[in-house]
Amino acid sequence: MWSNRALDDRTLATHLSLAPASASKPVLMTPFTQRGRGILRRRDISWPFASIRVEPRLITVNVFAIETFTPEDAPVIEPMGRFIFGRGVRIHFQRGPNGIPDSVAFYTVFSAQPLIAAIAAAGFHVGKPPHQSGPRTS
Repeated sequence: MWSNRALDDRTLATHLSLAPASASKPVLMTPFTQRGRGILRRRDISWPFASIRVEPRLITVNVFAIETFTPEDAPVIEPMGRFIFGRGVRIHFQRGPNGIPDSVAFYTVFSAQPLIAAIAAAGFHVGKPPHQSGPRTS
């Protein structure tokens, strides 16, 4: 029987490709889609109704409403620690002309590593926000 880790690695390999020989950074070649749990503005939607789709320079999250982000819209995408549902990512962004800070969290029942790798390969910065020092769980 396959483990989730082995299945995730095979799934990820179909979406990523290495750039030309001069670079070793993976590049997202085909869209990467996952279903999971999403939280946006204190609204929580569970699996399988929330989804995330990662394309080159574009992330689309469907949590009650469809939110679309480019690397300029979402300067930091933060890996999330274990929560009740699993591991995931938090997308930090600013909304409206006044730049009101906001975020959307997406959790997956599988390993979050393929999702994080796809996001990084799509051209987004994955890491901790500058104001945060420790791991975040919610």
